[in-house]
Amino acid sequence: MTRHDKYPGRLAAFGLVFLSILLPYFFAALFISPEGGAIPDSARIYIFIGEIFIILPSAVYVLRRQFSIRRVYRLKAVEAPAFLWALVIGVSISVLGDEFDRLISIIIEPPEWLADSLVFFQINTFGEFLLIFGALVVVTPVAEELLFRGFLQTTLEYHTQDVTKSVLLTALAFALLHMNTWWIIQIYLFGIALSYLSWRTQSVVPGIAAHMGINGLSLFFSNIDPEHLGWYEMGNHVSVLWLGLAGAGLYYGFREINRMFPLKDRDSQTISPADAPQETSKEPID
Repeated sequence: MTRHDKYPGRLAAFGLVFLSILLPYFFAALFISPEGGAIPDSARIYIFIGEIFIILPSAVYVLRRQFSIRRVYRLKAVEAPAFLWALVIGVSISVLGDEFDRLISIIIEPPEWLADSLVFFQINTFGEFLLIFGALVVVTPVAEELLFRGFLQTTLEYHTQDVTKSVLLTALAFALLHMNTWWIIQIYLFGIALSYLSWRTQSVVPGIAAHMGINGLSLFFSNIDPEHLGWYEMGNHVSVLWLGLAGAGLYYGFREINRMFPLKDRDSQTISPADAPQETSKEPID
């Protein structure tokens, strides 16, 4: 097998990612009336189905071309502490992103469609909880991390041999294809953090954990009465206490991930050792 037979081509990867990300919108569009308005309850089911199948186009391509699914999607198990620290990173990112969103709102008034879109995530029954929680906190993180931090990022790393370019391009595709102009900066920054986790650990599992933390906390705040947020807010902002905890969680989370996955232990499946960044040893010289 030649060097370029191990991973998909770059154009094929971008094309398949674009096709895949349209699936949830396609399924939802089938059940939205021409007059517009709020998304009907039935559309939630079909967006859920779309999220399940979001990985299908790339998976069919990988199987037909006989690539290694384990290698292309970075299917590598990690120990529980890595998963938990990645979850802390995700929750911390969500808190900091919330404050960033509030600061942006001071300068630019949020569009009307933003409030309408949040109605989609509101839970009124136990059945809706199972559907929305399952779609947003379980299915979406798994499917999107496999597609972006697995399929697309490994392809870019392999063909560009450039960590920075691969991380930034993957995060950009992740942000643009979410089709949300208001949160595009936040999603892009989230994407950079998730892409870094994928590259550093050579596994999509920590990214899935962080993604679950981001989506889970967002879902929580979408369903809590603003009058009951006194423990979290200070005026119209996130309280200094929670911002401090989030900053600490982000710092210690990445520190522990870096400690558990030193660069010297990486293999060379995508980026050769000569092209990968090197850490400076802090051990004393005898």
